[in-house]
Amino acid sequence: MEFRQLECFCKVAELGSFSLAAEALFLSQPTISAHIKTLEKILGKRLFDRIGKRIILTPEGELFYQYARQILLLKEKAKKSLEGENLSGELEIYASTLPGEYLIPQVLPKFLAEAPEAKIKVQISDSYRVISAVERNEVELGLVGMRRESEKLVFQPFFRDRVILIVPRGHPLFERTISFEEFSKEHLILRELGSGTRKAFEEKLKRCGLNFGNLRIKLLLGS
Repeated sequence: MEFRQLECFCKVAELGSFSLAAEALFLSQPTISAHIKTLEKILGKRLFDRIGKRIILTPEGELFYQYARQILLLKEKAKKSLEGENLSGELEIYASTLPGEYLIPQVLPKFLAEAPEAKIKVQISDSYRVISAVERNEVELGLVGMRRESEKLVFQPFFRDRVILIVPRGHPLFERTISFEEFSKEHLILRELGSGTRKAFEEKLKRCGLNFGNLRIKLLLGS
């Protein structure tokens, strides 16, 4: 069993496609298929099923994926340790929308100035998917706007933000304190399900004894 075989297997599992995995790893699709077949022969188990055009992991594949990711992460850690104190290598970060679009661009230049040999890859999704990716060991670091109970993860606060209500100038609610009754009569634009901002908003309403279901939501946005 070789590292390259594990890399191919994990990439197919993450992208759900042999062709996309081949593009990501700069290999031919037959090479990817050959590596997967070799792994299946070594393990004596089928790792993938094809449903229509989709490639999904079998139950055995799901289990093996957890170990394969850990092996690849340990390989990278060992490599970094042998390279010494200079920061180098590739770091893949999953981030929800706000950290990914507003915070990372602010801190990344300083980090790269201190570690010019490092390569950073950032993928943006919603908070739930980011947390799930870190739990599955797909990435080592995730930046999100919410906390979720998990025995596998450690959450470290690094930034504080505020959620505020925005209305146009001249609106009846402009520049004054309002009641929830007034608020609940307005048409609202909110973040989508899975957003950390949305979850924080819902939890605040719940702590105040207010019903999210009474709101008049007209539009959900992904950013």
